[in-house]
Amino acid sequence: MPATYADLIAAIKDRNEEAARRILDLDATACQARDENGISAMLWAVYTGQSPLAEYMQQLRDEIDVFEAAALGDLTRIDELLTADPGIVNAVSVDGFTPLHLAAFFGHPEVVDFLLARGADVNRVATNASFVQPLHSGVAGRNLEVVRLLVENGAHVNATQQGGYTPIMAAIQNGDQEIEALLRRHGAVGDSANPPPA
Repeated sequence: MPATYADLIAAIKDRNEEAARRILDLDATACQARDENGISAMLWAVYTGQSPLAEYMQQLRDEIDVFEAAALGDLTRIDELLTADPGIVNAVSVDGFTPLHLAAFFGHPEVVDFLLARGADVNRVATNASFVQPLHSGVAGRNLEVVRLLVENGAHVNATQQGGYTPIMAAIQNGDQEIEALLRRHGAVGDSANPPPA
């Protein structure tokens, strides 16, 4: 990996957007960087709350993949990718998430709606230690419209993730009363943000 690529990943993880932009000005190809696990610099920027930096990198890239597009909410790119290969609607990223998980967590209801219409598995479990389903991601992302779309399309409202947490526990813990009420209307149970005993 070129030094500028590693430096860019490090700057992004340190949330040093100024340094990251300097690196990209020095070597625009660094926008293609991926860490040792294969997670792209662009996704790291979104993961660390630096979406403007991710969007800047998108301008430097010829194309982005379905996971990056889902995290950024780029519906046009997702449409292009799924038109070319419909099967990737349920593809899993190197860190264990589907496009639906990412769109749900980062609060892109129009992308969530599109992915569901194209056959995304609303109850797909992440292939990492979190064991989250898209509904867990949507509740964690605190977007009411995303949560509504997921539950109305069959998301299991009492599904558990790592530690036995259910979506309603997260809603209660976050103080999201509208999301809590929506989940309850769809059959969610639970009165505490504490997980059940192991």
